[in-house]
Amino acid sequence: MDQFPVLDKGLRSPSANKQCETILQFSALIQNNSRDTILLNTALLKLADVFQSANNLSRYCVLSVLLQCGSHIRRVLNGDEFLKRTTFVLASNDPIARALTLRVLGACAVLCSDWLQVHHQVRMALSSKESPEVLAAIFALDRLCALSSRLSQGVLPCIIQLLESMTVQLDARVRLRTHGGALSGPTEALSADPR
Repeated sequence: MDQFPVLDKGLRSPSANKQCETILQFSALIQNNSRDTILLNTALLKLADVFQSANNLSRYCVLSVLLQCGSHIRRVLNGDEFLKRTTFVLASNDPIARALTLRVLGACAVLCSDWLQVHHQVRMALSSKESPEVLAAIFALDRLCALSSRLSQGVLPCIIQLLESMTVQLDARVRLRTHGGALSGPTEALSADPR
């Protein structure tokens, strides 16, 4: 816990480089103290605060930390608060910020796999006109569907429609096809000829 004042100082630095260095230090802090749930909760809530109020570079650094510490995220006791703070960014006008948020939801799928609001947001992002947002939604969908049979079954018709759509970019359709494995049981429908 004595590391937090130093980290707070780095997060408040006017230098974007110093802020990013500080955010990336959270990875070692979390991994080295993964059994301390109080420290883990405090660190993740601090990262959520940074994610909510920072620029996209800092958000990318937070995402990197979450991806590196994925196995420890399930120990978070107040995951709801973490998710409330991060999903706030989905209301942004910036498609890159929304894409980073969707990737955070994928990285934290163990916390939000049963959240219907998250399911809805990911499904909405699949039909976005912004390619980074669609690709991030596919990433999140892959991670969430691995944990939520409800989402897997509910999103299948939407995925089939997107695969057949000529308005969806080719790279997004390829990734949808590739990530369809997370849909566990019903993936046969993805490879079946609909005619």
